[in-house]
Amino acid sequence: MNLNNRTVKFILSFIIVFSVSFGSLAPNAQDLVPNEDLSLGASVFVFRKSRINPQSKSTTSKYYLRNSSATASRRKTGNNAAIAKNRKRTTGSPTLTAKNRNVKRKTPPTGIKTSQTLTAKADLLLENKEIDKAIETYKNALKSNPQNRDAKSGLSEAYIAKGDESVAAGNRDEAVSFYREASEADDKNYAANAKIGQVKEDLKLNDDALASYQKALQINPAASEIYIRVASLFYKKDDLASAEIYLKKAEASSPDDAETLFLRGLFYFKRNENDQALAAFDKTLALDANFLEAYLYQAEVYERLKRRDEAIAAYRKTVEIDPEFVQGWFDLGVSNYNQGNYTEAETAYLKVIELDGENSAAHANLASVYRQMEKFAEANGEYKLAAVQIKDDPDLFSEWGYCLGKVSDWEKAIARLQTAKDLSPDTIDYTNLGWGYYNAAQNDIEADKKDEGQAKLALGKTVLQKAVEINPKFDAAQLNLGITYTGLGEYQNAVETLTKANSLHRDWKIGTNELGIAYRKLNKLSDAISQFQKAVNLDNNFALGLYNLGEAQSKFSRKKDARETLNKLKPLNPELARKLDNVIKGVIIDETKQKIKSKIPRLPF
Repeated sequence: MNLNNRTVKFILSFIIVFSVSFGSLAPNAQDLVPNEDLSLGASVFVFRKSRINPQSKSTTSKYYLRNSSATASRRKTGNNAAIAKNRKRTTGSPTLTAKNRNVKRKTPPTGIKTSQTLTAKADLLLENKEIDKAIETYKNALKSNPQNRDAKSGLSEAYIAKGDESVAAGNRDEAVSFYREASEADDKNYAANAKIGQVKEDLKLNDDALASYQKALQINPAASEIYIRVASLFYKKDDLASAEIYLKKAEASSPDDAETLFLRGLFYFKRNENDQALAAFDKTLALDANFLEAYLYQAEVYERLKRRDEAIAAYRKTVEIDPEFVQGWFDLGVSNYNQGNYTEAETAYLKVIELDGENSAAHANLASVYRQMEKFAEANGEYKLAAVQIKDDPDLFSEWGYCLGKVSDWEKAIARLQTAKDLSPDTIDYTNLGWGYYNAAQNDIEADKKDEGQAKLALGKTVLQKAVEINPKFDAAQLNLGITYTGLGEYQNAVETLTKANSLHRDWKIGTNELGIAYRKLNKLSDAISQFQKAVNLDNNFALGLYNLGEAQSKFSRKKDARETLNKLKPLNPELARKLDNVIKGVIIDETKQKIKSKIPRLPF
């Protein structure tokens, strides 16, 4: 690093959380985080956006989450009881041809009579839910009289019942086959096609579903219960003009229907008409208090309006309705994270992972939660799980490298930062890789592995020179390169580079302090004193700066000034003050036996 040999062994753990806006000098708005142990050099890690960059909601399509239990309970298309009730009975007589139209019959032919009898028997079987027997009996009735409308209608109804059983058992493909049989048995039975549309929609085969619903409406244009389904599918296709046509039909037929009001709310939501959207969702919930999706979008509107507490309450309502609603838990985690409620965010993401263990986005977001909570070991575990699926996100690998560095696992930290650099070879990732090499080097030097440390500093120098080459105006890259030069003994290069860093980042306490160290290494004590004085002027409580100032003053034979500096340091850091007192007195102490830990309270980041 950059202090004299005695100082390196003594000063540990200064935590300074330092964030700054770079304007046009940096690639984006970032956070810089200096080393906690500034005695080992103030190398900085760069978060490309922010250490508390807001998380994003799930990318899963939210509209009409068809697998949610709340939505399933609201379905009403093609109700079998209604179909049975409204099925018109006929005599089962064949259509009369010109040849036999004038023939009078006192009793039906044997085949027709048998067909009628079998149809009546099949009706009773269907009513008693003996569906398979009913199907066979209706078929026999049609063998006796292929023109028996009641038998055709009954067979179609029985196939629908059979399809409903398959849906209940989770056999959707089988269900579609039965519904198709129902449609073939009675081409007037619009409900069969509506049922196919419902299954296809459940399977997220939206184009197929739309085709089936439209076929049902061709058979029965007055089937108003299908309007909202067609409107919703056109909405999903972003065909808003067609969706609006069917939505208006739905509103005309069922103005107080919850799903109709919800879809109208979505139109308002899409147009950012937030007050109207909230009003529509409120009406929806007044009709159906368990309409999960209405709460979900209500929360989204509250987020837009910065009504964050209400947003969290609405997200929480979704998981109260359906405790296994993954997206509700995920969005609840995001909302809590963005408000700094890290414990609540942790709980929400853990629930997502309990329900969906392979949810890589939840693992990545939970890792960020643990990073904010300074649970770095736990964060590393979640980053590892996230990376099983997320292999192309440089931010994930960069943050993972940072957290590995926080537990001093520098070899793995360098590997992850290398991956981030390979994915995004920009000045930020080269700067962070240099940060990893610098700190790994200091770790080696502290462990009396000087040669290995120097080798890592040389690697760090190479990548940091690349960072500066990409963007000479990036202050973090200039700072990290400057202190790396100091570590390699290239003091003049260090002075020039750190001077550049400080010109890019005005009133930078840590940069000013490091420039003072570089001057001191060059034995330019007057310039060193000037820089240290500037650093402590920027922060009167900067204990390390005061120590460096007093030490330089003492070496420059300004004992009186050094004593004054010592007096300022004593209330801030008594142990560091005793070290400076020994320097001023010229006392030589066995550095290997004395460890000074000077800490200030951690600030959250």
